[in-house]
Amino acid sequence: MATFQLQNKYCLEAYSGAKSRFKCPNCDKASQFTRYVNTKTGEYLNELVGICNRIDKCGYHYPPKLFFQDTKSLSKGVKVSSKTEINKLLKNCNKLLQQSVDVVSNAQNHHSYNTNTTQKSKYPIDCIPHTLYSKSLKYYDKNNFALGLEQLFGTSLTIEALQRFAIGTAKYPANSSIFWQIDTDWRIRTGKVILYNKNTLKRNKNNVLLQNQQRVVAPVVDWIHSRLMKGQAKKYYSLKQCLFGLHQLNTSSSALLIGIVESEKTAVICNIYLPNMIWMATGGAQNLNSALLQSLDKRKVVLFPDVNQFEVWKEKG
Repeated sequence: MATFQLQNKYCLEAYSGAKSRFKCPNCDKASQFTRYVNTKTGEYLNELVGICNRIDKCGYHYPPKLFFQDTKSLSKGVKVSSKTEINKLLKNCNKLLQQSVDVVSNAQNHHSYNTNTTQKSKYPIDCIPHTLYSKSLKYYDKNNFALGLEQLFGTSLTIEALQRFAIGTAKYPANSSIFWQIDTDWRIRTGKVILYNKNTLKRNKNNVLLQNQQRVVAPVVDWIHSRLMKGQAKKYYSLKQCLFGLHQLNTSSSALLIGIVESEKTAVICNIYLPNMIWMATGGAQNLNSALLQSLDKRKVVLFPDVNQFEVWKEKG
């Protein structure tokens, strides 16, 4: 089993037989739980800290960083023994793939959209309600992109990628993914809905799909903000897109080099292969502009355009 280091001191235990896998504290399945170990001493961290290998059924992930935040001790591995503390930790663990998003107390003000076509937005931009975003962070057994990643890279790396980029699952079209655009203030600008083939990880380019034994027409690329307004003529949404993966700046070292590619899929895969860089995506070759890069001021950035866009991006860069 592949291992990857989430912090300087702890990493997931490499597979060395049945004894290296434990009963998951969330789904209670035996031999499915991978625990974190100290890279220097080989000692386990708390028994609740680890990843469940059943991505499609459970998805439990409790990383060391969150554990130390909960126990308020970054220097000592505090042993949690009281029932109250354990229940508190389990509650945090069950918030599937939301550990990286620390919603501010007035989140509802930031994650709402203006409903008056004549009134100016209360904020310079409108954002997706956080409740809608949160509900999408599950059902990965019905997410072709997640399943395709798992086939290529295994469960652990897939869970880490889904968590890092906060990728959601859309109900329509079935098996599609939502690539949320989250800025450095944790505001969710919008979400792009794309359907992939789980075996090839190629985007579906046929807008006529077979769903529940019926043929339906679905956009090749759709947007969550458009769905919010669809059929409601009085709705208004002031959209300003940001780089996909921009929210990583909140939790990553300022010394890391930033790599910018075109597609969201490429950014996710590049992160798995080259985790020592921060990977982001413009969402399209023509989307690269100074406004989109404004949040990266004073950071070291390298552009990685597709072959046929090299000269265009070179000129913009």
